[in-house]
Amino acid sequence: MANVLDGYFGFLKSEFDLSKQSEIGKFLSVTQSRIAQLKDNRSINARLWRKLLTPIFRKGREQGISESNKRVLDFMKAQMGFAQDGQLSKFLSVTNPAVSQWRNGIALLPIGQFQKVLKSIEGIKLVTLVEMEPIYPDKPGGKWYLHTSEQGKPSQKRDKIIEKMRGKRGIYCYFDSLGRPTYFGKADKMSLEHEAENRLGAEVSHIRYHRNFKKFKSVNNPRQGELARFLSAYEINPRSAISTIEALMIRGSANILFNKRLEKIK
Repeated sequence: MANVLDGYFGFLKSEFDLSKQSEIGKFLSVTQSRIAQLKDNRSINARLWRKLLTPIFRKGREQGISESNKRVLDFMKAQMGFAQDGQLSKFLSVTNPAVSQWRNGIALLPIGQFQKVLKSIEGIKLVTLVEMEPIYPDKPGGKWYLHTSEQGKPSQKRDKIIEKMRGKRGIYCYFDSLGRPTYFGKADKMSLEHEAENRLGAEVSHIRYHRNFKKFKSVNNPRQGELARFLSAYEINPRSAISTIEALMIRGSANILFNKRLEKIK
């Protein structure tokens, strides 16, 4: 308790230039004798502790704690790929009101919670969902689908592949009949099963090669679904690493890919 109170009174002196017991008592709306008791006895009860902290939180909010907390929370959400504060509160095992208090500057954001997020993103986690899976894309009704059996035959296996990718974020790659990669794609906003299947209908209109990455128009502009015969898909965490890994894969295979853009490595 001594260290806590020493730090507390040190904060009052450094931040608000309050060192006299009378000044501190006035600022905290408590009697001077209560301040003396705190310093001498090194004891405090929970009710008084909350009462003493309230002015600091209020003052801190005025001095930018709200803004700094907001930036930290937004950073944490971005690194974890969360869109809502509720997702972050669930991950941190705290209540939604607690996160709201941090964002509004009513309460200080505990360093332990920030460390929990940092620990979770220390290393990149990669999970193989499907790898070099044979596919036979087709477009019944004009929309391309990720069939996994010869055209015209039942495709029950498609559902299993889709289920493996459902709701996951990461990267995917299409290969032609010789096993050469034709397209690397990322799914960081849309889930892998939607992103990969939607890509089947995209035109293959450019190819980049050599150091200048020149573009060459193909004659008949085939669709990706006409080239793709194998599929690989990988889940990647944290989500912030997806773009960098995708860019690395594209740049490493730029001679043969039909990606229109050469992504940047962050």
